[in-house]
Amino acid sequence: MNHTKSKTSRERVHSRLDDWGSTIASYRTQAREISPDLRVGIQSEIDHLETRRREILEKSEALTASGGDGWDEIDAMSEALDLEIQSLADRLN
Repeated sequence: MNHTKSKTSRERVHSRLDDWGSTIASYRTQAREISPDLRVGIQSEIDHLETRRREILEKSEALTASGGDGWDEIDAMSEALDLEIQSLADRLN
C-alpha cells in the first residue's frame, strides 16, 4: 500500500475508533434501562464490541509506529465491527 493510502486509512480508522467509543458508551447507558434478564446478554455483546475496538486500536498503533503495511486487514476488521455495532443497534432500538 502506498504512503498516501496508508495515511488515509489510518486517519479513517482513528476517526472511526472515536465514533465507536461513543457508540459503545451509549449502548452501555441503554443497557442499564432494559430488563435484567436481557441486560446480561447485551452487556456481553457490548464487552465484545469494546474488545474488538481495542484490538483495532492496538493494531493501528503498531502499524503507525512501525510504518508497516496491513491497513487492508484493519479496514476489514473495521467493516466487521461496523456490522456488529449495527446489529446491536437494531436490537436496542
